[in-house]
Amino acid sequence: EEEDDDDGDDDDLAAELAAFRREEAEANRLAAAKSQNAVKGAAVRRQNEMWEKALQTRIVLQRALNASAKMPTPPYARALSVADDEVGPAMATCAAAARGVLDALCSLQAALIDGNPAIAEA
Repeated sequence: EEEDDDDGDDDDLAAELAAFRREEAEANRLAAAKSQNAVKGAAVRRQNEMWEKALQTRIVLQRALNASAKMPTPPYARALSVADDEVGPAMATCAAAARGVLDALCSLQAALIDGNPAIAEA
């Protein structure tokens, strides 16, 4: 009869141990899911921030593009330069500024490409 009690205790302990292991596995799974969700949430926040910055940049660049569309065409610019001595240097200054903006945009593009691991993997 004592052996039956020992076997019963062993069975109870084995069942309790199995239940504990299941609970532990479930807790580990939930912790891993929480960690993955935190990483995903951070990525979404970064993506939203980048989207906002890109939109702000587009708005600023749209103003510059609209202003550049109002610049005189090359034949007209030459005629203005001939007619007024101040136009030539002003156009040269404007062209230098435009080249500076283009260089900055190209540098930004290169930095964004270098900083994006998905592009590096492709």
